[in-house]
Order: sequence, then structure tokens, then C-alpha cells
Amino acid sequence: MRNHALSAIVIKAFSELLCGIESVCVLLYWMSLRVSRFLRAGLLQSAKTPAGITNRLLLTMGSPRENIFYLKPIDSVTVPGTEGTFTITNNHSLVISQLSPGVITVRDGTEHKDFFISDGFIFFNQPADGSGCCRAEISGVELVPKEALDKDRATQLLSEVQSAAKETEWDKVKAQLGSSPVGVPAAFGSLFTMDELHCKDNPHNYPCLEEMRFYRETQGAQGEDAVVRCAAKAVADANDFHTLRNLTHVLLDMDTIVKVFDNSSSIVRVGIEAARKLTNHPDCLREFDTKDSLDCRCFPLYSKVAMLKYKNYGWWAEARQYFRQIKEFTYKGMLNPVGWEDIYRTPQIHIPNLRAHEIWPREEWEEALPIGVALEQNYKAIVAETKEAMRKDELWEDTYRFLYKNGETVRTGTWKHLPIYHAREIIEPQCTAMPTLCGLVKKYLPTKPGLPWVVNQNEQVMVIRMDPGTTVETHNGPSNNVLNMHFGIIVPEGAVLTVNYTQYTWENGKTLVWDGSTDHGVDTTKCKEERIILLVRLMHPDMTPQHYRGHKRTMFEEIPAEYRDGTVAGKDAVLQNRADGKKEEEEEEEEL
Repeated sequence: MRNHALSAIVIKAFSELLCGIESVCVLLYWMSLRVSRFLRAGLLQSAKTPAGITNRLLLTMGSPRENIFYLKPIDSVTVPGTEGTFTITNNHSLVISQLSPGVITVRDGTEHKDFFISDGFIFFNQPADGSGCCRAEISGVELVPKEALDKDRATQLLSEVQSAAKETEWDKVKAQLGSSPVGVPAAFGSLFTMDELHCKDNPHNYPCLEEMRFYRETQGAQGEDAVVRCAAKAVADANDFHTLRNLTHVLLDMDTIVKVFDNSSSIVRVGIEAARKLTNHPDCLREFDTKDSLDCRCFPLYSKVAMLKYKNYGWWAEARQYFRQIKEFTYKGMLNPVGWEDIYRTPQIHIPNLRAHEIWPREEWEEALPIGVALEQNYKAIVAETKEAMRKDELWEDTYRFLYKNGETVRTGTWKHLPIYHAREIIEPQCTAMPTLCGLVKKYLPTKPGLPWVVNQNEQVMVIRMDPGTTVETHNGPSNNVLNMHFGIIVPEGAVLTVNYTQYTWENGKTLVWDGSTDHGVDTTKCKEERIILLVRLMHPDMTPQHYRGHKRTMFEEIPAEYRDGTVAGKDAVLQNRADGKKEEEEEEEEL
């Protein structure tokens, strides 16, 4: 009983950590009720009702995190109620009771198993048909097997709190739990507010929350080892797809506008392990069957994430080994379903048979992408419109803050953009603010009318401002069917574009075209003035209706039937007529 009382102290402290504010307690109460209803509905995985059992207690027990028992035949269960401990057997009267933090003992013959519960409910009822079989259902916010607790550490904590006269034992235990876990699995939650997430529609929950929060609050000065230990164990123990995915996202700073763990190579390594374990999860691999190759699949996406981290931290031997494994990977007889051919070009959506130039020769893009020449011819007007637009702060938006290297910047607002065209839509009032540029966009985009887009940025236009002192880490785009066109508007000395680890510079009034799926980054740490360019993303000139044959959808949209079934002759003609018509209009305008 001494161990039970001691562990109850620890589990109650854990419960109070979760219930630090009233609204959180209400949420936990709601979660517990939801789990209870979930259990009673019989929707938990596996098991059918055991046949031939009519005289034993059937126990269903679980938490939002896992299902521990489902209709398990037992002799009795002892639980900590709000008025004291009580035992349920198969002939007990109706019970609906809230449970307090403490010990649950499940007995079956001569065996018994103890669990610690932070908070929860028990529901017990005799069946209406008089069969003699009865069911107990326990739902808890946290349910922890006794053997998962570190009793030695708990004993030490108990001794310390009993000797502390000025603090309550609960306060002391809570303080200790915050920095020195005693073996209780860390609480799930999110480290970030909604304002700190660049992807706000899916705030992730993950374990090791307290360790991560302490590390973040000390700005990485303390708590690194605790995060590594907790996260490494969580990754090793996790068999759940969502837990592995969420750990990958948080440890590799995938969802936030600020970097938290990027300065810790040890934490990043754990994140890479999470990503690699995730790619081998059945739910991840199943997307090769359930998702189109033109859609964003789990395996190539998180393989790309892990690959970029290897390269960004200079772990090239591991990167090359991992790249070979990806190329040699087969799925149901399909060789290299990811499609990667080059370690420096690893998008999550790879389309075969497209020309691959890191920097495109002018003679290859000039005719296929005439907007590049038109921009050069209208340089003075574009500069004037840009300077005028810079006076209107409301037109500008933050750009890809999650790509800032280590989150370090010299000034605030280091990377902003003025959007002109996105997802086939002209953006107002930004477009109106730059009439010359907007007119060119309307004239030349889309470059392939009617052809499905693979990603939402297949064709995109924005003016980008970057302050001096900004470094954008090496990354690559989502698909190799997107080309990046950069047009220099105001380019100071020292601004550098790196493509495939080779440095290039912009020129005022000049167009540069390069492959967005190739590893690239930007550095303005040697600049004394703001760098301003125009980014025009364009569909690869080699894309044709044939690339969509047999496919159902892309990452961006459904593919029309005439592309899917191969009856594209008519569509080809339509596309050609549109292109010819546009060309004739341009020639007529030039004559006028």
C-alpha cells in the first residue's frame, strides 16, 4: 500500500500539471466523457464480444491515447473514487462515478495488474437481458501501467516534499516534474500558439511537451539532454502513425515560423529518426496504393525532409547512403517509386522525362517563356511601381519564415513579398498597385492554358524583399515541373543565390531561370541594402497532356477525364489553338 500511496502522489501531481487552469480541466473532463462514450459504443479496435462468457466481469479500459482492455474477462477491478477506494465485481449494482488520481487494480484469479490514473470515470451496468454478464468501462485522461513508473525517483521526490515545510507536497512535486520526469509518460500537447504556426489548420499534439517547453523557455541553454532522451524513447516506442508524424514535424521545425530545435544537432538527429521510421510505417507506405504519383505521398515527402536535414547539417556520408537506399527501394515490385535520380534534386513529386538544368540556358527558355523577355523590356516601369508599392505596408506579407536559417535575422520583417498571382488567381489590390507588371502577368500566364497544375504554385508571381543579414537555408521545391524565374529589380552588391551549392548573383533588369526542385538557398549577410527581385514560377515547358494519362489527381486538383483516359487528341488541339491565338494577339499588338 505504501507504493500505491506514493505513486498516487506522483500521478496526482501529473494530473495537476495537466489541470493547471480551469479551462484545461474542462477539456480533460470532456475528453474523458468522449472516451467513455467511445468505449460504450463498441468502436475500439479489434475484438468481438467473447463468446460463452456469462458469469464474469468484462472490462473495457482506455485513454485517448490507447485502448488497454476491450471486454476482458476478469474477477474484479478496484478503483479510486472521489469518496474512497471501491471494488467492482460482476454482481455490483449500477455505478457511474468520477475517479480520482490513484491506483486501479485489475484482478483475474491469482494475478493482478496495477495502473495509475490521473482522472477519469467508471461506468458499470447489468445487462437488460439477464444474461448474468456485466460490463465495466473505465475511461481515463492518462492511464499508466505501474511498471512504467520510476519508483526510486518517486521515493526520492516524496522524501523531498515531505521535508519541505514551506511548500505543499503537490507544488513541490509539480515543480520537480517540470524538469525531472519520474517515469510518467510526458503529456501530449502543442508547444506553439496558433500565431506561431505557419500551417494553422492542423496544430499537432506530441509527447515530451514539458521537456520541449523548458528547452524553449531557456532558448536552448538548458534541457537539451532531457528533450533528446524523452523524444528518442518516444520515437522508439511509437507505433502510431500520427505520433511519429507529429514528432517529426516538431523536432524538425516543420510547422513553425520560428526555429526552436534547429541549433541542436542531437535533437535534429532524433527528428530524422522519427521521419525515417514514419516512412516505413504501413499507413505511410499504403499511400503508394491510395494516392496518385502526381499527388503528395507520405514516403517521398518525409524522405525529402530527412534528406535535406542530412545535407544541411553536413552529414553527407549519411545523406549519400540514404539516397542510395531511396533509389533502391521497391514497393510491390515497383522500382524506385520516388523517382529520384540526383541527390541534389529531391522533390516530393518527381515527374519523369522533363529536362533538368540547374540554371537554364537563355536559348532554351527565351522562346518557351516569353514573359522573361517582356520583364526585361519593362524594367524601368516595374522599378517605379515597386518603389511606390513599398510605401504601402499593407500590401506586403511575411514570406516563408520557417526557412530562415536558425531563425536568426538582423532586422525584423526580413523577408516579405507582394503577391500578384497564385493558384490561378490574380491577387487584388496588389495587382492594381503594379499595373505594368500585372498586365504582363495577365498576358503571359498561364503558360499552358487548360493543363492541370501539379501544385498550387505551379505558376506564381510575387515581388520579394529581403533585408540585409538574412540567410535562407538550403531547401527545394515540391515538384520538378516548376521552374523559378528571378528578375532583378533592386539588387545590392553581396546578394547571393545558391543553386546546387554553386553561387550565382542577380543583375538589375535581367532574367535568370533555374530548376526550383534543385537544392537552393539565399544569403544577404554581406549586403548593406535591401534586395528586391521578382519571382515568377512557371510550369516546365516539357509538360504535355501525356504526363497526366492514367492519373486521377495531382496535389492541387482533380485531373479531367480526357487526360486520364488518354483521349487527349482533341485537348491537344484546343491547347494548341489557344497558344496560337495568344501568339497571334501578341503579334497584332506589336504591329499596332
